[in-house]
Amino acid sequence: MTWLEFIAVGSLGILIVYNLKTSLAVKKLRSKMNVAKAEKMAVTENQELLGVAADKKRWLLLGQILFWLSVAMAFFASLIEVVYFLDLYTITSIYVNYLDKKVIKTINKA
Repeated sequence: MTWLEFIAVGSLGILIVYNLKTSLAVKKLRSKMNVAKAEKMAVTENQELLGVAADKKRWLLLGQILFWLSVAMAFFASLIEVVYFLDLYTITSIYVNYLDKKVIKTINKA
C-alpha cells in the first residue's frame, strides 16, 4: 500500500465513523418524534417536506449508484479508485441523514 492509499482508507474510516454518529442521532430523533404533530401540519410545511423528500430520493439513488459502482470497480480497478467511490457513497449517506434530521426537526417544531 502506498501512502496515498493509506490516506484514502483513513479518510473512509473517518467518514464511516461520522456517518454512524449521524445515523444514531437520527435514530434517537425518530424515537422522540411526535406522530400526532406530523398529522396536523399545515399545507405549506407539507410542501417543504415534499421538497426535502424529493431531494432525499435523488440522493438515495445517487448513493445506490455509487455503491454498486464501487462494488463493480473492486473487481477491475485499483484500491484508490474503489475507496474514492466508497467515500462518495458515504458522503451521500451523511447527506441523507442530514435530510432526515431536517424532516424530523420540522415535524417536531410544528
